[in-house]
Amino acid sequence: QVRFVDRTFNYDARRAFELLKFMLELETETRFQLEVSGDILTDEILELLRRAPENRFQFEIGVQSTNEETLEAVSRRADLDRLREVVLFLKSETTVRVLLDLIAGLPEEGFWRFGESFDFVYALRPDRIHLGFLKLLRGSALRERADSFGCVYTKEAPYEVLSTKDMSFAELSRLKVIEDLVDKYYGPRFAHSLAYLLAEGSSPFAFFNELAKR
Repeated sequence: QVRFVDRTFNYDARRAFELLKFMLELETETRFQLEVSGDILTDEILELLRRAPENRFQFEIGVQSTNEETLEAVSRRADLDRLREVVLFLKSETTVRVLLDLIAGLPEEGFWRFGESFDFVYALRPDRIHLGFLKLLRGSALRERADSFGCVYTKEAPYEVLSTKDMSFAELSRLKVIEDLVDKYYGPRFAHSLAYLLAEGSSPFAFFNELAKR
């Protein structure tokens, strides 16, 4: 597997199209993993991806949060309707593996509001859901504003958030357990079991939270 380190591979849509076309046409068993912004993937790129061979591409899409106040606080924009449309297209019309990321500990997002972000992502049925935890790296804007959202973080690397004014240490610890459970049980091996356990209209996050209490 070759992993590109571009933070947003498709920021330049024309460049992304040309590189994807090149990789798509290679005679190789190599898989390419790319970090992309889902809501700015163009229709032209989506149509190109219909031709991608099995196991050629893996897209990591950083959703991070669906909370408008949180996205505004971290100077991030997201068209969630377009994101949903793109992910559903990738899953139904292409062979691209889709990984969706969320980050816990961001400003203005409490435990249950994070759960709404989780449920949004779960409903898209990506190949993998990854729960990450905010790191306040040296020189980052959020680290400089840590006091403004009541953030407590470790003083040694990786400077991971321990609590915020919106999410307690106990709640972040619970999310660590939920992260482990999602890694273990979300995916093809337990797909039918989870579908059976999650009644229509129920919250996947609430289910994993209850499981985490056991």
